Amino acid sequence: MLRICCSRLLRVSVQLPRLLVHQRTFASPSGPAEDKKPAVPSPAPASSSPPQQQPINPSNPAPKPEAVPDEAKTKKAEEDIRTKILYVGMLRAMDEGWTRSTLQNSARDVGFTGSIDLIFPKGPIELVVFARRVWLNRMKQGLEDIKKSGEKLHTAEWIYRGLKLELELALPYKKNWHQVMLLGLEPGNMLRSFSTLNRVFDLIWRYAGDQSIDFSYYTKRLAMTSIYVRAELFMLFDKSPDHAETWKFLRGLVDSLNAKDFLRFASLSTVDLPKIACGVADIASQLLGDWANKNKFGANLSEMCKPKDQNKDNKPSV
Repeated sequence: MLRICCSRLLRVSVQLPRLLVHQRTFASPSGPAEDKKPAVPSPAPASSSPPQQQPINPSNPAPKPEAVPDEAKTKKAEEDIRTKILYVGMLRAMDEGWTRSTLQNSARDVGFTGSIDLIFPKGPIELVVFARRVWLNRMKQGLEDIKKSGEKLHTAEWIYRGLKLELELALPYKKNWHQVMLLGLEPGNMLRSFSTLNRVFDLIWRYAGDQSIDFSYYTKRLAMTSIYVRAELFMLFDKSPDHAETWKFLRGLVDSLNAKDFLRFASLSTVDLPKIACGVADIASQLLGDWANKNKFGANLSEMCKPKDQNKDNKPSV
């Protein structure tokens, strides 16, 4: 039995390769199948259209580029800080005066920790100029209310009402108002201070009906400057109830402004203007006394107003 089994196994092992070849020939009628290599996928043809952008996952957004600060926004932010400091400075000036320390304290109140000299390079005069601009809007509103009331006013009355409004705005600061006057009379600040005041006088004259375009435009405003400065100095030393004496003095100055005064101012040339400024400054320096001497205002005034041809030894030139 064992011999029969072994012989059958041997016969099957001999015929097995033939059976495999017969199966390949039957599966491929065209002939024996050749060994095929695995197919390699061919690359996709290049597309002419740009690749589509993958959608951004909201849970993991792409990082944003670093924002570049806008110069206009930076300037606006600086101007906003300046305005806040100046408004606070106007309140502090009633007690602390128009000084650099007032600006420093005001900056601290609004949370500014930088240098005051960077945003106010000209010092306390910038606080004075800002305050006059604020008051100019208030005075314009006051003059507009008078105009809307329908009251018929002549030119002198408009001048009186306008200058009185301007002086009333300065009354809360009377204790330290001498600092405003002296700051405006310093050589580096005189032009800017006069320009700011000229806007006030121009507004009053416009409401008074002035439409001049000749040289009288300047003489009228120069005449008003003379009245204002004298009334301003008088107000500093006035102790009457409700400053009644100041308003009486102002009324007298305005009523005395007649045609002769205008002709006198019209005869002045631009060469005479520094002399007028030095004369007013000299009077202010004498009236304000100790404060002017303490701040060396008198010495600066003497140097500024000294004639150019005057010798240092006060000897006549040969």
